[in-house]
Formats: sequence, structure tokens, C-alpha cells
Amino acid sequence: MKKSFYLLMSAAVLLLFAAGCAKDIPVEQVSVEPQEVTLALGESVILSVTVLPEDADYELAFSSNNEEVATVSAEGEVEALAEGEAVITVKAGSLSATCAVTVIIPTLEVSPSLEELVFEGVRTRTQEFAVTTTATEWTAEPDADWIGIEYTDGGFVVTAAANISMKQAREGNVTVSAEGYESVVIPVKQAEMKMYIGGNDNSTACYWLNGEQISIVGDGWVGASWVTDIYVEKDGTVHCAGREGLAASFAAYWSEEMGWNMFQPYSNCNGNANGVTVDEETGDVYVSAYHYFQNADWTQTTVSGYHKNMTWYPLTNEEVGYSQSGAIAFQDGNLYMVLQESGAWYYLVNDERHELDYLGEGNYPSCMFVKGEDVYVGGWYLTQDGGEYIYAPCYWKNGEGVELALEYGCPYDIYVDEEDNVWLAGSKGPGLDRCAAYWKNNEPSVDVSSYANGCAVSIDVIDGNIIIAGFEGAYPGNSVLKYWINGEETAISDGSTSCAGEATVII
Repeated sequence: MKKSFYLLMSAAVLLLFAAGCAKDIPVEQVSVEPQEVTLALGESVILSVTVLPEDADYELAFSSNNEEVATVSAEGEVEALAEGEAVITVKAGSLSATCAVTVIIPTLEVSPSLEELVFEGVRTRTQEFAVTTTATEWTAEPDADWIGIEYTDGGFVVTAAANISMKQAREGNVTVSAEGYESVVIPVKQAEMKMYIGGNDNSTACYWLNGEQISIVGDGWVGASWVTDIYVEKDGTVHCAGREGLAASFAAYWSEEMGWNMFQPYSNCNGNANGVTVDEETGDVYVSAYHYFQNADWTQTTVSGYHKNMTWYPLTNEEVGYSQSGAIAFQDGNLYMVLQESGAWYYLVNDERHELDYLGEGNYPSCMFVKGEDVYVGGWYLTQDGGEYIYAPCYWKNGEGVELALEYGCPYDIYVDEEDNVWLAGSKGPGLDRCAAYWKNNEPSVDVSSYANGCAVSIDVIDGNIIIAGFEGAYPGNSVLKYWINGEETAISDGSTSCAGEATVII
């Protein structure tokens, strides 16, 4: 009996043991990540599958309903083969989940589409690009240190640092690339700096381009003439204003298209042109000028204004007596000019007058710079220093006078940089005992040349580089045309004739 009981007990234990070892837990949930994915042609992704409960019995099986578009391996790696759509199904036990796959042809496009990006040399330039791509990551890399890249939300900006070399243009590339994509290469070129100086050689009007003299009065012309101002359009078209004659002078204008032209809006009048500017939207040319009549008592009656496309627009009349028009500029649809009438000086905006503060014992404005809505006029004023009369440097901002350090100085050009620093350049010292110099705000002046009839006629400050043009040389020798970049001097003329500059344009 005992044996039988044992046997029965043993059989029951074996049955219970067998029941405990048989594991058949069904799958209750299947999910896959990502549930939707877009792949570029040739890209792949590994699907992540989650099965619950964790101890369920299952085997994973992957399949694609469109293997021409996308295939899937036994490990869940999806590979994009052709443009289109496919559904990847993963099955675990009796349940399944899907991932919708869209395959696109990879694109990496940059707009604007440029065969090459060309910058003018002298000033910092920028060009913005938009990038359209199916890549998740891309880069824009320059191969030259003068090319800068700044990323934006939808692309990037290329910046070319200023090129202050007159002899060397620069070339480089920006390469836009993404892994697995064909790169886009943008050639970048930057022209050399172009410096135009208007003036005269041996009292004959001309201008210089990067040191090469260009005559503007024609062969065989023997009269005295001077360029007093020069304007260069973005396309390189040059315009000059000036005068012709000694005892009797006449206002003049030159362009390559029109040649040398004299203004004489009144019979028996003389004149002088002091400035030239262009509305590059319309092509209208403005020349500031004054025309005068010699009276029987040796006094002069002057009428001042400007010529627009060779048509005279007077701003004063003969009854005033003496007047003078000076610097002129066209910017943002407005015409600006400096005008003197009966001892008072003004800057004009579209013929509307704004008087300049009266400084010392007399104002002598010589130049103008327009920045946004601010108008800066540079020049000098008459005052006393230690009981002696001197011309002292100054400028006016929107008509309000600003006196610089008290010294003998006559600025002939003004420049305002991006930080609103005011720079002036001219001569320092009386008579021929003067040197070319510049002023920054109210800081002490800086000598540029020796004290041998040195004079600066222009100043530009570009990326911190101080560029000045002028001349040097005292009678009985010949004056030499020169420029200075950060104080380093370069002679343009050789001293065999007397050369002088009056105005400079740098592009």
C-alpha cells in the first residue's frame, strides 16, 4: 500500500512539474518606432520594436509591401531603394505594427544659383543664400580666410572681408555639402580696390585710376583746367566736375559719353563747379556750381545752384550779391547740397535750407557726408589762438557745430564710419608750411606727411584701415600725388610735373 501511494504521489508531482515548465505567454502589444519615416535614396534606418509583456513568447518577422521602394532585413534595417512609398510590417506572435516609409530623391540646392559670386574689392560685402535639401545635416565651408560664413534659419550668409589691395584680386570657394549628397560649389571672387583721384597734372584736368593717369580734356587742349570733384557709378561710369580758365574761369562737367562741357547759363558770366553726384536709379546727373559777373566797381555778383542734366536750377539770385554752392550728394531719393548766401551757410535737403551754427568769426564748410537721416558737414572756422587768427577744424552734425582741438587745420573731406566716428582729413598748418593730417572725433590730429605743402583731400576708413589721398611738395618744386594706407605712403606721380588731387572715390 505504501508503495502504491508513493507512486501515485510521484505521478502527481511530475504532472505539476511539467505544467510549471510549459511557458506559453501570448503577445499583448506590439509597437514600432518610427511609425513614419522619410528617407532619401540610399539612406537606411533601423526600426525599434517593443513587445509587451516582456516575457511573452514570440519571434519577430519583418516584411515590406513594396520591395522595389524599400526592403527590410531580419534585424529591422530598412533601406531606401527607389522613389515612392512602402509599408514595413513587423509581426510578433499574432499581433503586428507598421512603419510608413516615404523614399525621396535626395536634393541639395542653393539659391540664388550663381555660377560665381563676385564682390567689389574695397568694402565688406555680404550675400545671403537659402538652402533646400532633404539632408538632415549640411555644412557650408569656405577655403579662404577672407571668406566668412554665418548660418541662418534657412541657409547662410557669405561675407567677404575688405580687400584694400589695388593690385591683387582674390579667389576662393564655398562648398555646401551633406553626407551622401552631391556638393554645391560656389566660386567666390573679389576684385581689387579701385581708387579714383580727380585733380590736375600741370594745370590740366585728369583723374587717376589705381595710379594710372586718364586725361579728360582731349589731345591738343592747352588751356588750364581742374577737376574739383569726381563721382563713380557702381558700373564704373566716371563723372567729373571742375573749371576751366585762369583770369576768367568757367564751370565744367565731364563724362566719357559727353566729353568736356562748360556751363554758361548767363551771358558774360564766369563760374566754377564744386561737386557732382548721380541718381543711379534714374541716371540724372547733378553738378553744384556758381556763376558770377564782374561788376564795374570790381565787385562780383554771384548766382549759385546746380545743373541737372545740363539744365540750370538757381537757388540764389543776382540781388543777393555773393553766394556759393559746395558739396553735393544724392542719396535715398534726396538731393543734398551745401550753400552759402550773404555770409550764412546752409545744408540743403531737396532745396530746403538748414542753417549751420555760426562758429568763431566765420564758417568755411568744405565737404559733406550723409549717413541715414544725419547730415555731416566738415570744414573750418576763423578764430583766435593766443591773439592770432587761425583757421581751426570743425564739423556740423545736422547743423550743430562741433569744434575740434584748437589748432591751425583745414579739413577737405569727411567720413563717418559704422560706429558713428567722425573722421576728417585735410591740411594742418599755415601756407606752404603745412602737412597732410587727419582728425578722429575730438582726438589730437595725426600727421600724415611732412610739413612741405602736404595736403590730404580725402579719407575713407574701411574695416579699420585708414585710406587717405592727397599731395605733397612745395614751390619751386613740383607737388607729388600720393596716398597713404594706415600711414604707409605711396607716390603716384614722379615729380616731373606738378600734380594735385581734389577728390577721391574708392570702390
